[in-house]
Amino acid sequence: MNATPEARIKPALDHASREPGLGFDPAEVLRLGHRAVRRRRVVGIGAAAAVAVAAVAVAGQLGGQPNPLTPAGNGSRPTVTQSVASSQATLDLGGTTYLVRYIVTGGDEDRLEYGQQGVDGLAGSSVSAGGDGMTYGGTDAGKAVIGVVPAGTTSVSGFVLPARGTTRSVTAPLAGTRYDAFAIAIDGPGTVADLRSIEWEDAKGRAHTTAASDFQSAVFTVPSTGDAMQVWADAATRAWGARMPGTTTEAPEPYAGKPGLMYVGGRLGGHEGGPEPTAPLPMPEGKAWWVAYGMLPAGASQVELRLRDAATVVGDIYHQQLEAIGATAFAAELKTGGDGQQGGVVAEVRWVNADGTAGSFRPTS
Repeated sequence: MNATPEARIKPALDHASREPGLGFDPAEVLRLGHRAVRRRRVVGIGAAAAVAVAAVAVAGQLGGQPNPLTPAGNGSRPTVTQSVASSQATLDLGGTTYLVRYIVTGGDEDRLEYGQQGVDGLAGSSVSAGGDGMTYGGTDAGKAVIGVVPAGTTSVSGFVLPARGTTRSVTAPLAGTRYDAFAIAIDGPGTVADLRSIEWEDAKGRAHTTAASDFQSAVFTVPSTGDAMQVWADAATRAWGARMPGTTTEAPEPYAGKPGLMYVGGRLGGHEGGPEPTAPLPMPEGKAWWVAYGMLPAGASQVELRLRDAATVVGDIYHQQLEAIGATAFAAELKTGGDGQQGGVVAEVRWVNADGTAGSFRPTS
């Protein structure tokens, strides 16, 4: 016959009563337990349960930490927030339609669902209800990024290394929310893993960049047009180049500590959507701008350009450190003579090294 609960607990009480400093009577503990059960008249709780309560009290005196009990309905069930509104937008990119569904929960965080329309299983994530920043995720077999940006954002663009393809983007309003939906599709062999940065400009004209940890860019302004120009560098491949409205260039060789110089240009005015890609085409005098840019050793400063053919520098020569590849990026707009060809205009680049010594570089073209 199996031992009764009381028969199993009594030896433990007898052993505990012999511990120095305790001095309780096991029989008395059992008697009080039985009396508590009779008084409470709780159906289904027997003497063993009452004795167990007494044992917990003993553990408390010994300095033990029994697990606290959580009353039913007081933190033991998940909180369910009732959805109060939702909004959605569809975005078409080259015949593929993406869906963004924004679900307002009424709390500090709302719910975002996104994916290719007509494909089962939308991805999802939480998003700040305050309309702050960018939230996104990859989908469509790794060929697109979908998400939200603050309402009124004027442009969203993504960047992959030229060897991995190009990107296209589109935005759409999410009615009743503080966000706009966006999608960026990648054309070429690249996937979402090759996306190095996402740039967007908010309703106040402020530029924002979300970039991979091993990708960095220096942003300059072309004086003649006010357009932003990025001199970019990728630590994983050591590739570097420039981005301007309508065109992207990449240096023929990765940066390996040797100074390098490149040119990029565009046409002034008359082209909807920004300057069209023109390099290396010649353009009439007064109708084009050219920018010389390149890489110098880390810590370089006081950059100067010696120019040929009566060319001059427009505005300042900018330089900025790119810790990602241990170099200094520089850029300067040039006003050229003759037919506007840019090649060979810079005869020499001079700078001061981090240790105070002079540095110079003569481009081959």
